[in-house]
Amino acid sequence: MNREHSAEIDDGSDSDERDKPNDPYNIVFISFFMFGIGAWLAWNSALAGLDYFASRFEPKRSPNFTFGFVYFWSSLVGSLLLLVVTKLTALVTRVTISILVI
Repeated sequence: MNREHSAEIDDGSDSDERDKPNDPYNIVFISFFMFGIGAWLAWNSALAGLDYFASRFEPKRSPNFTFGFVYFWSSLVGSLLLLVVTKLTALVTRVTISILVI
């Protein structure tokens, strides 16, 4: 093998700063932070709801199984619906509807 034509191994030390996207107002960070807070609050309210329903109903009937069952199936149906909508509609239509809903 000719050493003149061999490729050098790039360790990535120079390319990290050069390939870093420009985000002067931290919009990406704020977006992911808000997404995390939204996901955390929804899960926290679900857990608090379990305690409420457990104290509200008879001690022999626990809502833990029912909550998990309903949550799982509703999430599955929602995910499948999103997949179908994504395949059937154009990107511009989906973005426009999302902006109008917000």
